[in-house]
Amino acid sequence: MTEAFRPSIPDEKIRAESCNEKLSRETPKLKIVIIEDNPDDRSLIRRYLIQSVDFRCTIFEAETGTGGVQLCQEIRPDCAILDMYLPDLDGLGVLQKLKDSESDVPFPVVVLTGITDRSSNGQTAIFHGAQDYLSKDWITAESLGRTVVNSIERFQLMRSKRAEQALKHADRRKNEFLATLAHELRNPLAPIRNGLELLRLASGDPNTIAQAREMMERQLDQMVRLVDDLLDISRISNGKLELRKENIELSRIIHQAVESVRPMFDAANQAFATALPVEPIYLEADFARIAQVFANLLTNASKFTHANGHIWLTVTRDEGTVKISVKDDGIGIPVEKQGQVFDMFSQIEQPVENSQKGLGIGLSLVQRLVEMHKGVVEIKSDGFGTGCEFTVCLPILQEVVLPTANPKSNETSIANPLRVLVVDDNRDAVKSLAMVLKLTGHKVETAYDGREAVDAAAMFKPDVVLLDLGLPKINGYEACRQIRDQEWGRNIKIIAVTGWGQDDDRKKTNDADFDRHLVKPVKPAVLLELLAELQTSSK
Repeated sequence: MTEAFRPSIPDEKIRAESCNEKLSRETPKLKIVIIEDNPDDRSLIRRYLIQSVDFRCTIFEAETGTGGVQLCQEIRPDCAILDMYLPDLDGLGVLQKLKDSESDVPFPVVVLTGITDRSSNGQTAIFHGAQDYLSKDWITAESLGRTVVNSIERFQLMRSKRAEQALKHADRRKNEFLATLAHELRNPLAPIRNGLELLRLASGDPNTIAQAREMMERQLDQMVRLVDDLLDISRISNGKLELRKENIELSRIIHQAVESVRPMFDAANQAFATALPVEPIYLEADFARIAQVFANLLTNASKFTHANGHIWLTVTRDEGTVKISVKDDGIGIPVEKQGQVFDMFSQIEQPVENSQKGLGIGLSLVQRLVEMHKGVVEIKSDGFGTGCEFTVCLPILQEVVLPTANPKSNETSIANPLRVLVVDDNRDAVKSLAMVLKLTGHKVETAYDGREAVDAAAMFKPDVVLLDLGLPKINGYEACRQIRDQEWGRNIKIIAVTGWGQDDDRKKTNDADFDRHLVKPVKPAVLLELLAELQTSSK
């Protein structure tokens, strides 16, 4: 440099110093880190910073690149002044280390270069994340202070623009997601509405009625699966999804997943083939969640494979693991886009002729559930038109202890019908559920608000109350409490039937003395099975 140096303590690696007292004490102090191995250069840079009329600062020093990185990570400075040539790590290496945990250098950096390589090294440093550069031979107190201030202002402006762009991107993603959600919900609603019209026009024709019913059930299951996926993603993101693991044979899981998706294969006339090992393979897994993984992969394969296409599911056993491959000859995914498919709400641009899209949550859910089972999922595709293959690798059980079988009774008699009170402010929901229960032999009364529910329970003395939570006049929690307060209401089975299905919601109903918590829409088979259990226990 062009000025005599004031020596600093040679073996001091990190130090702090107060700033220019001539400035107002109310001016916020800047935290500035000097990363420079030459003690004389550090001393001069420190003095120039203290002399600055543009800011007050606290100065921290490091003699090595590694020490400078550590110091910057600890204090998050407002600006760093970095020598390009350090004994252990050069300036570019320091910039790269600072970016290891973030996509960009998280604060402005001014790089110091030599006079002979000022332009080339300076431009290279800016390309790697620095804000500006200065030649050591041309530094003055004024130029250094001005460069620091300009770098900080430029950095803040850049961050502000990026934040604005991120908000715009997030808003665009939100709008795309809501539009896609509406599209995905309307898709099954259309055939459900058509099915209702078919039932009205069928004039008792059993074949037409059966086809309409099967179509409506299939579309309703699709809507329920969509909503369940959204809730599951929320639970996993909040760390509230708990696995109920047991020792399960893999073929049972595969069979369950295939049966849930087979109507999609049939509707698109897609050929489906499976290849499983002869010997059984056992996993320690949550049956429902792993079945959900393969159902999602098979659904994805069907959705993005043309009519009359082919889908294969192959299981191969390796030492200590099992690989389950779901492969199709559908539209495929470009190689450069494959890293995005597991991102939340990810949508890969597709050829115009392919109208299928989806919400972009299924594969993200697959990855998270597989990882919760200590497995991995991978994707392979050679690009558009070449098909796609997803492979799930899971650990297998070496020693298997199966639970003792406890077969359920095949008795389906309703010789002991229950008295059931159905409560919901949605009159269609009440009437339709009441009809199902009456046709299966139960005695039913209905109510449409919380106060009416309490009065009806007092008159009807039900065995079971199916109680919605969001009711007018008094809500379901209060209605449950008032019923429980009565002598006749203490042994009634009160079941919450609600659209709220998070763990916190279940805890609230449990704390409010409900016996069970069912999430809408409840499958009639599930409800009837629960009532059958209550029938047995009441005998």
